[in-house]
Amino acid sequence: MFAGVFLLFGLTLFEMQNTGIHGRELFFYILSGCLVCLLRSNGWYAFLGSVPFLLYGYRREMKKLLPATVLVIGLVLCIRGPVMDAFHVTQPDLAEFLSVPLQQVARVAASGRELTPEETEQIGRVMDTEALPEVVDRYCADPVKRLIRTKDPAYLETHPEEYRELYIRLGYRYPAEYFQAWKDLTSAYWYPETGREIIFNEGIAENEFGLEGSSLFRGPFYLKLKEIFFKLYRIVPGYGLLFSPGAYTWLLIVLGGFCLARGRAERIVVLLPACMLVFTLMLASPLNGELRYAYAVIFSMPLYLLTAGTAGQNTDSNGKRGIYDI
Repeated sequence: MFAGVFLLFGLTLFEMQNTGIHGRELFFYILSGCLVCLLRSNGWYAFLGSVPFLLYGYRREMKKLLPATVLVIGLVLCIRGPVMDAFHVTQPDLAEFLSVPLQQVARVAASGRELTPEETEQIGRVMDTEALPEVVDRYCADPVKRLIRTKDPAYLETHPEEYRELYIRLGYRYPAEYFQAWKDLTSAYWYPETGREIIFNEGIAENEFGLEGSSLFRGPFYLKLKEIFFKLYRIVPGYGLLFSPGAYTWLLIVLGGFCLARGRAERIVVLLPACMLVFTLMLASPLNGELRYAYAVIFSMPLYLLTAGTAGQNTDSNGKRGIYDI
C-alpha cells in the first residue's frame, strides 16, 4: 500500500508541474501526502524533508500549495497524536528511529574497544553489554533493539542529551568502527549489489486470530518454476540489478543529472521524495539489503523514467501536458 500511495504522490507532483495546481491536483496531493506520512514512519520524514524543495519548486503557486502542505502536516500530527492515542495504537519507540546510531555504539562495545567506566555504565543502563558480542548482527539492527527493549528503553528516551554526547565521543575516538557499522547496515541501498536473498513467502504466518491460508498454485511444476525464478537473478548477468536497491539509487542520480543536462532542473522535484526516502534508509536502516524498504522507489521508477525522458520535450500549443496526455 505504501508503494502505491508513494507512486500516486509522485504522479500528483508530475501533474502539478505539467498542468498547474487545480482542485483535482490539490485533492490528490493532500490524500496521497497524508497516506505517505501515515503508512510508514520514514514516509513521514521523507515528506517533511521534501517540503522546502516542493515549496520552492512550485513557488509560483505558493498560495495554493502552502495551505495544502500545512493541512497535510496538521492532519498527520493529529492522527499520529490524539487519534492514535485515543485508540491505544502503539507508536514506534525511540530505538526504532535510532537503528544506525545504536548499532554503531553497540559495535564499538561488542568489539572490545577501550571504554571509560562512565561510558561502560552508560551503555549498560540501556543494554546488556556482556551479551553484545553474541547478539550483535553486522547486517541487522533488530537484535540490538531487542536487547534495549528488554533492558530499560525508557532511560534512553529520558536522557537524550547524555546519549548524544556519548555517541559523539565514541564516534570521535572510533570513526572507522562507526563507518563499518554504517556500511554493513546500509551498503545495499547505495551500492549496486543484489543484497539479501529474495524469499518467496506465501500463506499466513501462525497467529493468535486463527487465520489460515493456502496457496492457489500447487504442484511440483509450480514449485520448480518458483525456485528457478527466484534464483534467476543470481545467474543471468545484469538481471540481478533489477533486485538491487542500490542500482535504483544510482538510477535516480543519473535521471536527476539527465534533467539538469536537458535544462529542466525543476523536474528533479518529482524525484525528490524518492531521494529523501533513500536518505532515511541511510540514517535509520534496520536491515541491510531488504528489498521491501526500497520497494516504493522501485515501484515508482517508471514515473521517474518518464519524468527524465520528457525533460525538455516540447509541450502543446497551450504549453501544458499532463500525465494522461503523455
